Amino acid sequence: MIYPGSFFLPVFVIALVVFVIVVIYFSALFSKTDIQEKASWSHFAQATGLTYHHPADWLSRAFVTGVYKKYRVRLDTVLRFEGDHGTLNTRFTLRMKMPPLNRAAVSGKDGRAMAKAYLSRLHGLSTDAVRSRLYLGREVGGQLVWRYEYPQMVKSVRFLRASLNQLVAVAEDFPTLVALGGEVVPLLQRAAEEKPSLDFVLPRLLKEVELHSLVRTGNGERRLWCPHCKARYVPVRVALPWTGLKEITYYGCRLCGRSRDYLVGDVVGVLDAGMAEEVERQNGHIRVNWLVGRRVFDFDEVEILRADDEAVERFAVQLGNDTDPQRQKRYGQMRCLVSPQSQLSENSLRILRQRFGEVSARVSARVAAKI
Repeated sequence: MIYPGSFFLPVFVIALVVFVIVVIYFSALFSKTDIQEKASWSHFAQATGLTYHHPADWLSRAFVTGVYKKYRVRLDTVLRFEGDHGTLNTRFTLRMKMPPLNRAAVSGKDGRAMAKAYLSRLHGLSTDAVRSRLYLGREVGGQLVWRYEYPQMVKSVRFLRASLNQLVAVAEDFPTLVALGGEVVPLLQRAAEEKPSLDFVLPRLLKEVELHSLVRTGNGERRLWCPHCKARYVPVRVALPWTGLKEITYYGCRLCGRSRDYLVGDVVGVLDAGMAEEVERQNGHIRVNWLVGRRVFDFDEVEILRADDEAVERFAVQLGNDTDPQRQKRYGQMRCLVSPQSQLSENSLRILRQRFGEVSARVSARVAAKI
């Protein structure tokens, strides 16, 4: 005769036995690593000015904490499962407040080369070969958190110091990378697609570039102009379908994507033989002398001061042959101011009227009279 509940007794016993075996296994694993930790991790703490913390009980683990090179860091272990196999990973955690962007460090520098070097350092910490992983995220309060995990218990003081120094270098150069802005987005975008080992860090990097580029450029509320491409800033949308972000949007040059170097204001295309520099700032305007560069660029109006008929006609022909659709549709809406001192022929004035929406005479008092 089978009594009620007698079936569940063997199941309970089996579960209890399995639980005891698991506890014994991990107790043995932890006790073994505890002995190793006490020697190596305490030496590591002494060598780096950090503090070694003994386990409080048999269920807790030893860890190292403190401030290292101005960053709060922690060294501990974490158990990771992959299928039916568990691995005790060595883990570094570094917390940092986002400092001001290091724009001086990137001024006049090759942003692509700097970004490639940074990506190389990231990949050195996070590789598929050893399944090490680098993580980047934000905590409540805005602190950035870097985590580096190595897939085994590390006892080498030399390896621990090297790993910590490499993690600190990645954190310290982070503001410099973000300061490069939109220039680094294509490289990060390609790396996010090609390097699965960086899946836990590149989306956050791209998001930081987006956030800081938007703040720097005033969220598109200012009229920005790229002095490298001589083109306007516009919203730049970057698709990231293989990441959780899906897409980022920032303001950058519509031709090169930069978001770190710009001039602010309306752009005046000038034809002036007496103007030596190609680009000048004057009364809040960006004045660009076509006679110096002899190439088309984004501008909002035209001033012809000291130029002959040949130069004016060449300028008009170049605009007529402009293949940029964004510029081409604006020419018919622009105003062209012509100084009486230019003494242009009626034919040149007719060509200008065909090209621009309004052609006016410009006098020194900036009072325009319709021609």
